[in-house]
Amino acid sequence: MCHLNKILFLLLAAAMQWITISCTEKIDLKLKDASPKIVIEGRVTDAPGPYYVAVSESSTFAQPILFNGIDSAIVIISDNAGNIDTLTKVYSGIFITNTLQGVVGRTYLLTVIADGATYNATSTMQAPVAIDSIGFETSVGFSGRESLRAHCFFRDPAGMRNFYKIESAINSKKHLSNEASSDRLWDGKLRSMNVPNDTLIPGDTLDVNLLMLDENVFNYFDALEDISSGFNQPAAPANPPSNIVPQTLGYFSAHSISKQTVIIP
Repeated sequence: MCHLNKILFLLLAAAMQWITISCTEKIDLKLKDASPKIVIEGRVTDAPGPYYVAVSESSTFAQPILFNGIDSAIVIISDNAGNIDTLTKVYSGIFITNTLQGVVGRTYLLTVIADGATYNATSTMQAPVAIDSIGFETSVGFSGRESLRAHCFFRDPAGMRNFYKIESAINSKKHLSNEASSDRLWDGKLRSMNVPNDTLIPGDTLDVNLLMLDENVFNYFDALEDISSGFNQPAAPANPPSNIVPQTLGYFSAHSISKQTVIIP
């Protein structure tokens, strides 16, 4: 028995020594940086302008996450009614319209000239859908802690494909989300979508915006949400399908907005 105990002790000591070496050995990861790419994000809405377009360059893995604005970019937005607006730079990489106003039903063309390349994107502004109401519910998590959630209710117009996105603000602090939804399974029905927020506190002011997207912009946010959540995605990371040509990072959206403001009960 003593001999067996000695053998077990020696085996255990050897295993512990191997674990110690494995945990302390320096591992040099050979990470490859992707080449920086142009990032374009722009919007035109049916609310009064000006509208903003951000033009920047993506960071490499080794760089801190910063907004690398491209000041030399030329940014133009035009519509199918013959209006053309060359945007003005107001901050590094941030450009705003001067005269353009968003109109439901029009198609808008964004042109960005940056780093010797020309990028184009089109988007058609869909008619707004009115918000029916904002509802609230209390849920209890696994820890037993209660949380208050908000839902936006609206009726989908029947007989046509519609694409939605919700944005919100609590006491003017914006809460953004990549989540977008189509009416594929609920055409013409009363529908609810979750309102993005952190913690809802009774007495705070909640602003809810219901965005009507065109299909290409919906596809971008739908893929972006899948990528960020890791749902149904391949092992290798991918970029969402941008509506910008040639393909780069970002999107350009012309969309209408329905708004409702409530005091959290």
